[in-house]
Parts: sequence; structure tokens; C-alpha cells
Amino acid sequence: MRVFSILILAAVAVVSFVPSAFAAPLVDAKAGAVAGAKVNTPIANANAGAVAGAKVHARLVGADVKAKAIAGVYARDDDKCTSVLTDLKVNLGVQIDLLNGLTKDTATKDNIQPILSKCVSIIADATVQIKALVGTGIVCDVQACASLLANILIALCGALAFVLGIVADVQVLLDIIVSVALGDCLCGLISAVISVVDGLLVALVPLVLSVVGTLVSLGLTVVGQLLTIC
Repeated sequence: MRVFSILILAAVAVVSFVPSAFAAPLVDAKAGAVAGAKVNTPIANANAGAVAGAKVHARLVGADVKAKAIAGVYARDDDKCTSVLTDLKVNLGVQIDLLNGLTKDTATKDNIQPILSKCVSIIADATVQIKALVGTGIVCDVQACASLLANILIALCGALAFVLGIVADVQVLLDIIVSVALGDCLCGLISAVISVVDGLLVALVPLVLSVVGTLVSLGLTVVGQLLTIC
């Protein structure tokens, strides 16, 4: 009987021990899951924040690029006069190179006249473009326009002075200059730029003083008078 009682007590003790033994791992597992969830939440939030931040940054970068592109368009539109003069310098430069490439044997009326006629045509086209800007209220870089126009005049006068020095008959060149109306053409260009760019003449005069003698020699005094240097 005593043995039976002891066995019953032992069985009760084992039964009491089993739930507590298995409950501890379950509690630990649940606590770990909660802790893991808490750790994962900041990570998820951080990831979400990073994605959101990346999207905001992308929008800001896109807006900045778009703004710069728009600003570039407005800058080109506002400085149209400088753009026209830049193109004129390039296009006229081809003909100026042809004049500078002439020799004593090739500096003839048949070779010189087509080149100067082309020069007049190129200048006239640019003049039309610049006249179209009158009254549009565009903003022009005075110094840039003055520098470009001075370079054009100096380069052209330099080339004509070169031809004047190698041509067999100086009067041939002078007659061609008159026949193609180079003087009137240059005056038209200068006047058009002056009408569009405020303060141009003041900025231009100091840059073209070196061509006074050449203008006189070429019979282009009218150009010098417009520039107030002759």
C-alpha cells in the first residue's frame, strides 16, 4: 500500500513537470517572434523610407534637369542676335579664307567678284534675321555682339587688304567692291545690330579703330563714318 502511494505521488510530480518543461520553449519562441517582429519593423520602415527618399530625389533631379533645359532654351532665344552673328562669322569665314588663298596669278576679277558677291549675300541674309529681332524685347550680350561684329569687320577688311596688295590692278578690286555694293551691305548689317543692341556702338568703336586706314583704302569710308571712326 505504501509502495502504491509512492508511485501515485511520483506520477503526479511527472505530470506537473511536463507542461512547465514544454511551456518554457513556447514562451521563449513567442518572445523571440515578437522581438523579431520589432526588429523587422524598423528595417521595413527604413527600407520604405529609403525607397520614398529615392523617389523624391529622382523627382528633384528630374525637375532640376528640366529646369536647366528650359533655362537653356530661354538663354538661346534671348541671345538670338549673338547667335546670328556667330553663324555669320562662320559662314563668312569660308569666303574670307578664299580671299586669303588668292595669289598674284589668281587675284583676278573673275575670281574675286564671285567671292565678294557671296560675302554680300551672306551678310544680307544675316541682316534680315537681325532686323526681324527689332521690337521683340530680346536681351542681348552687348560685349559679345560687339566682339563678334568687330571680328567680322576686321577679318573681312584684312582679307581685302591682302588682295589689294597682290592684285595687278588695284582699281579692279575697288570697282568690284562698288559693283557688289559691299559698303551699303556692311552699313545695313551694322545699323541692324545697333537697332537691336543698346550701347553697341560705344562697345564696338574701340575694337575697330585698327581698320580705319583699310576702310579708306578700299573706298569704304561710308562704313567708317557710320562707325564714327572716319
